[in-house]
Amino acid sequence: MNTQDRTYPGIPNPGSDGRLGGIRFVGDANAARRAVCARLEELKMHRWITTDFGDDARSVTISLLPEFAQDWVPRGDTLNLCKALDLNAEEHPLDFEREVIISMLAGPFKVLN
Repeated sequence: MNTQDRTYPGIPNPGSDGRLGGIRFVGDANAARRAVCARLEELKMHRWITTDFGDDARSVTISLLPEFAQDWVPRGDTLNLCKALDLNAEEHPLDFEREVIISMLAGPFKVLN
């Protein structure tokens, strides 16, 4: 299997605008944004994100705001995320969910060919 790192078309390279990447939804972008933002609001995480609709209006990228990514996930390193946010992911399922979501929102785009 040949693997190659590349960003998705229309999405800036990780780091070019201060963002590492995020989660890109393709299809009904408005529905995806509403659903994800509703869950993030329930988790009290909605103030930490930014959403960008693609040029085709069929996609939306949800990312961690750069100021949070730089502090919580420096250079993409998530190893100290629980400590930085005072999360107890081992004992509290919602803290585990927050850790996973933040890691995904700050993660770079990667496509395997």
